Amino acid sequence: MQELERRQHPRLPFFAEVRVVGRAETYYHPANDISLGGAFLRTEFPLKIGTRVIVELKDPGQREPLMLSGAVTWVQDGAQPGTPEALAQPPLQSGMGIAFHPMPDADRKRLRQLIALTSRD
Repeated sequence: MQELERRQHPRLPFFAEVRVVGRAETYYHPANDISLGGAFLRTEFPLKIGTRVIVELKDPGQREPLMLSGAVTWVQDGAQPGTPEALAQPPLQSGMGIAFHPMPDADRKRLRQLIALTSRD
């Protein structure tokens, strides 16, 4: 049985370094994909589910980066079980899914433009 897709917004490839500000530390992670609702960031050391973060995206059309509040909603360990079926599959990428919290219309517009700009490359 197929798992139902729970995302409201389609994810598009988005390969850029993203600054993530947590409670006490700042991290830089490569993004893998992004949507109006969130992003998947590659990392070997994901934050705990529920951790609130600020995701900072460089917007080439603006002087100031786009800063979005969100939370870690899921993590993925790149390790796979040692079954023959699992070993035949491409390896999973370790990382974490960030869901963006509701944002002001101006930030949503900037994010939409940034996604459109990067998805054309």
